[in-house]
Amino acid sequence: MASYVDHRRQGRQVADYFLNNPDISFVGFAGIGRHGGALILEEKKGDQSSRKLIVKYSLGDLPTDISSDADQQLRNEYRWLQMLQGAEHIVQLIPFADCSMNLPGISNGERTVEQTLEDLIIRDQVQAERGETSVNRGKIAKEPSRGRKCPTFALEYLPNGTLFLLSEKLVLTGDTIPNRILWKIWLCMVRQCVAMAFPPNRAPEVYNGQMKREQIYPDREQFPLTQNSSHLENFLFGLAPAQAPDADHGPCVPVTKLIDFGRGRIENIAAYEQDLRNAYECGSKINLWGAAHALMMVILVHLNEELLDMEEVPVIYQYTEKAQIQQILTKAPHALRETTIIDVRLRDRLVRCLASNLNNCPSLEEALNEAETQVANRDSINISESDDSITRFVEKFFYDATIRVPIS
Repeated sequence: MASYVDHRRQGRQVADYFLNNPDISFVGFAGIGRHGGALILEEKKGDQSSRKLIVKYSLGDLPTDISSDADQQLRNEYRWLQMLQGAEHIVQLIPFADCSMNLPGISNGERTVEQTLEDLIIRDQVQAERGETSVNRGKIAKEPSRGRKCPTFALEYLPNGTLFLLSEKLVLTGDTIPNRILWKIWLCMVRQCVAMAFPPNRAPEVYNGQMKREQIYPDREQFPLTQNSSHLENFLFGLAPAQAPDADHGPCVPVTKLIDFGRGRIENIAAYEQDLRNAYECGSKINLWGAAHALMMVILVHLNEELLDMEEVPVIYQYTEKAQIQQILTKAPHALRETTIIDVRLRDRLVRCLASNLNNCPSLEEALNEAETQVANRDSINISESDDSITRFVEKFFYDATIRVPIS
């Protein structure tokens, strides 16, 4: 079975292919997994400037998971990201020479990565017996030749960390996130759901790289695309408002973007026709559920994880809407239902998004309208919500590199 060291070595071989260009340098890994990984590269420009970018690659399938097909997952992600190009709150593909999806994986068409390694050793042995020179001789055992090309695509580099990194910093310092920032993050998450329900789907010859604010189109049915991987490391913080001015993100709160569509899929509308009043809304409700769960994990990061498990049996939750007491059945844990550390309106929204029946999950339009209203009209209700205190929090937890999270 290939180890982490093997996968790291294979990732460096993918990086070496790009390093044939003297203007490209290897910065590090954004991620390494069983199926592939992501490189951080830096490209020098002719005017002495440079840019960082992410290059994702696949490793082929693995014998430990007979259903895996990293090449296909990468192509699947590339397909959805093409459809989502121009969406402000989705990570963006960027053009980068030498990236290509029209290639076999690093396994060169063999069934597994391990088979490739074994075949290289056998080839070396045969060449040695014939007195031939092997391109692999003198290298570390089981190391394929350097600079191998495999399916890759390039993404924008998002510089300010992930929701997971933010949560780890909060654990170290004992802080909690101010409500004004939570509402801004939640608005970004809802707009991610809007992007998937109403993808820009711009033709390559039309798309010019310009971002567009996600928008609901009432006269169109929603597109039932779901992301299916809404864990904390897949929500990244991008540019500061000084670089991307937007009142929704002031003061100085970076935009939150969604990444990783390798498990993205179109939901089967027919499977929801009996349970939902409008089956086409299944995708947005599933995506809202994932976003609400992720934000809950950050809000309640100081609690033991077992307290954040979803209820096995739905429980009644009461909330106030338009001066009327309403109730739903939800699977939200007791810790979220009873928390007092966040705005009660945000708590109600998250608990409702975690409803036991998708029919009771708020509509995409309702979630968006409320989030936009709260972000636009929320006043500084106490000293911890003032512009100055929000700026200090953001500088400390997003831009200050002095808070070091231990590497586990």
